[in-house]
Amino acid sequence: MSLESPVLSIDCKKKEQLGNLYREGKCNCTKVIKVYDHDYEHLSEGKVIPHGIYNLQANKGYLTIGSSSETAGFVIDNLFWWCKYGINQYPDAKNILLLCDVGGVTSFPHHVFKKELMHFAAEAGLSVIVYHYPPYCSRRNPIEHRLFCHVHKAMSGVIFDDYQTIQKAIG
Repeated sequence: MSLESPVLSIDCKKKEQLGNLYREGKCNCTKVIKVYDHDYEHLSEGKVIPHGIYNLQANKGYLTIGSSSETAGFVIDNLFWWCKYGINQYPDAKNILLLCDVGGVTSFPHHVFKKELMHFAAEAGLSVIVYHYPPYCSRRNPIEHRLFCHVHKAMSGVIFDDYQTIQKAIG
């Protein structure tokens, strides 16, 4: 893998419930906010799924907020977005290395992810190399301690009443 090839760490942060629900952490505000003390699904107004792509060489992260569920198509759509905008830093790239956790939709036995990844490689014109971290070693994935730690801190204590609030908190 040459320096002209991007090394990307991809992962999905914990799914959150959208609505007037209690969240751990502290948030400064000027008035008392009344929220439900449990996050039962019937009290929520939907889901929020932050998905990140972290470029190790450039030390930059890209975050997408989904609203349905984490699927192979959702992950691959984010890779296509990165190829459209992020690949400009690597005009001579022929390979791309993806660092993935072993669980979830990007796991190695997940055949739909493999099929979508082959489609992505063919359309992007890149050779894709996937490295899966062993089970229980996802904390070694660079996206966890370089991107999602900041996302978690920004989202701490914020009530997710709509998508604009989430975008503002993460932004």
